[in-house]
Amino acid sequence: MTIEIKAPTLPESVPDGTIATWHKNLGDTVKRDELLVDIETDKVVNPDLEITALQKKLDGPLKSIDSAMMENGEFVFKGTAGYPEIHYINITGTKSLIPFFLEPAKIDMEINTRDINKSRIIGSESQTAYDDYLNTLDQYNFKLRENYSLYAKAQELGNIEKAAYYDSLIVDVDNQKTLFVKDFILNNNQFFYSCFVLFLLLVYQ
Repeated sequence: MTIEIKAPTLPESVPDGTIATWHKNLGDTVKRDELLVDIETDKVVNPDLEITALQKKLDGPLKSIDSAMMENGEFVFKGTAGYPEIHYINITGTKSLIPFFLEPAKIDMEINTRDINKSRIIGSESQTAYDDYLNTLDQYNFKLRENYSLYAKAQELGNIEKAAYYDSLIVDVDNQKTLFVKDFILNNNQFFYSCFVLFLLLVYQ
């Protein structure tokens, strides 16, 4: 039997909304008052009216495994974890989807909903190691962008010698970056975050 589900009426100041995340798959049972879907709008977020969802990938799309209402801009999840796993924090009404390593530890988060890159996760050793990895990777990517910009400028000016020089620097930095990633995976192969880096490497290359 098909049941029609209508979205809540949006305020006049909000022209439309976009479905961000489905919390149920086709054929799943839905209980009364259960979170079904996140709808994103361009509204201003009131942190004390937002639900924070703890999500993870379960054989496909992200699914919420717990949720909490914000109070005074804060929220708390309590539970146990046997080993590090990638989970996501999703704040409804925003475009904030924050991946982090959930592991047996007291983990604190400082979430910046306007700039996710400025969010901080404290207490997870796996997260700290992964963040250090990303920071080093950013340094290599910055050098690549800088050298490519200089290469493009030399090409534009018709300076073949300088273009060749910067092209060699790009190749050199890219090789250093590749070596860094491989060494990171091999030297940390006993840790879950190393497997996650390898997974991303295989997916995006």
